[in-house]
Amino acid sequence: ARRRFQCRRCCAAGGFGIAELIDPFGTGSLRESILASWGSSPTRLREDSASEVDLVRGGYRDRLSTELAQNAADAAQRAGVPGRLSVWTDEAGALHVANTGAALDVSGVHALTALRASAKATADPGVGQFGVGFTAVRSASDEIEVRSRGGGVIFSAERTLTALRERDMTVPESGVPVLRLAWPTSTPPAAGFDTEIVLTPRPDVQAESFAGGFLDEAVDLLLELDALDSIEIDGVVVDCVRTELDDARVEIAIGSRTWLQYTTSAARWIVPMVDGLPVPAAPDVLRAPTRSDELLSLPALVVADVPMQPDRRRVLPGVSVAEVAHGYPDFVASLPASARVSFVPEVGFARSAIDGALRELIFR
Repeated sequence: ARRRFQCRRCCAAGGFGIAELIDPFGTGSLRESILASWGSSPTRLREDSASEVDLVRGGYRDRLSTELAQNAADAAQRAGVPGRLSVWTDEAGALHVANTGAALDVSGVHALTALRASAKATADPGVGQFGVGFTAVRSASDEIEVRSRGGGVIFSAERTLTALRERDMTVPESGVPVLRLAWPTSTPPAAGFDTEIVLTPRPDVQAESFAGGFLDEAVDLLLELDALDSIEIDGVVVDCVRTELDDARVEIAIGSRTWLQYTTSAARWIVPMVDGLPVPAAPDVLRAPTRSDELLSLPALVVADVPMQPDRRRVLPGVSVAEVAHGYPDFVASLPASARVSFVPEVGFARSAIDGALRELIFR
């Protein structure tokens, strides 16, 4: 869709400046509606700014790699293609994160600009593309570009500030809400990928540190997100090969390491393999599907379909984990007889309320 926009400066000077832009997602009308809501309610502007700051400093702190990997996994799952994620820094110091899979669409743009909403509301509740977790990009950048097949969008603190000043709006003390106003971009993603996110780091942020964070978390992300087959960080490729053993069991090979995965109706139980035999995993956390703050003491990693709070750090209050626990004995029974006793949870103090509930149910 081609939309025609008047250039404010030229027209204000009496000229006929007309710029022809490609805006397939209708970001112009989105900006106008959001700016109009801020103009009629300065309180809403302050709330949007505070909400973005709270998400970055709170629930989505230290989750940049996790949230972008989740977006990539969901895109691959929706498109039914092998999931590939690539991370690199360019000569100018910008951080690039590219993935295969479903491209950005109108619902995705609306989710990105909504801040509190997600395009995954009616899809798989486990992983979603462009939900509020995308706010994690603000931990590194004030200038964010999403390039995709069919068009992209730019989020910019500088452009947002200019838009507010043009309308004589008061800038909140907490700063401008960067992820509310979007501008179109026609720059395509890198060759071989369907979507690419480009983050221009703030002066106090080192892009290399975020690329290194992806490398540190690559194995965990590949275990958690079974729609991802590989993660490449600055030329270093980490591949994941999954081999089905039967209807419930899958062997997972990442580099020189191997895991055994057992799938039940509500969870995936994963244990490392040593010399062809399963061995207990170290105490870990609940993964739903990525790492949460719920500490566990079980001798196996668990990736469970459990309702989580919006920041995906804690389980929602009152949620039952009975169905998750119900599959654990079947998992243990599937192991070689000599290994089973090692996977009976040890008696002791629970590491969290969820850990206590799971252990009690498993013992029963």
